[in-house]
Amino acid sequence: WEIPITTFKVFSFDFGTGGAYFRILPYRKFSGGLRKINKKQSFVFYVHPWELDKDHPNLSFLSARRRLPHYWNLRKTEHRLKRLIQEFPFCPLVDLINDKVKNTSNEVK
Repeated sequence: WEIPITTFKVFSFDFGTGGAYFRILPYRKFSGGLRKINKKQSFVFYVHPWELDKDHPNLSFLSARRRLPHYWNLRKTEHRLKRLIQEFPFCPLVDLINDKVKNTSNEVK
């Protein structure tokens, strides 16, 4: 299975539902985008393990253009994630896949 990353628009820009987008966008704007998606469908949220690492090293070899989004609000990731988990229902991705397969097989009958 290939599961595409869910996106939403802020003005005319597409934002993914996790990673740096989760840290860079103001929380209310990000959660508002998820609410809008969630009215019609489920969304895929992702976070990189290193975004939750309190001892994440300083990667000095990164260019300034890469360093800024890499470290932006990194210390807030865990707090934001806890807040997000309280605001939205989550489940393992395999549950969504199994539900989709079940619904697809019912349509064929």
